[in-house]
Amino acid sequence: MSKDPKSTYYDAGGIETLDIIKAKLTPEQWEGYLLGNALKYSCRINFKGKTAEDRIRDTEKIANYTRFFLTAYEENHLHGNTLRKKTELEKFNEKLETNRNQGCNMQQE
Repeated sequence: MSKDPKSTYYDAGGIETLDIIKAKLTPEQWEGYLLGNALKYSCRINFKGKTAEDRIRDTEKIANYTRFFLTAYEENHLHGNTLRKKTELEKFNEKLETNRNQGCNMQQE
């Protein structure tokens, strides 16, 4: 489903272009991409497009990218979340280290 009902051409083929971009970027890069697009549309609003409809459309894009950024930022920074999610290998290594430490503690007792 399109993230922007006025731009359904971005999800041709069954996948939203923004989802592809997000999948290829780190959380930090994704936030920068979204913030950069909101800034781009903000800067051009008085120079590209001469009609009220053009300016309204750019304003909608600013709002969309700002909303996407806010969602990403909240996901990455609130409630103790960190920006970079642990890989499966990192999770496995942490479990392994925990098990080793528990084994060492048992032997010392």
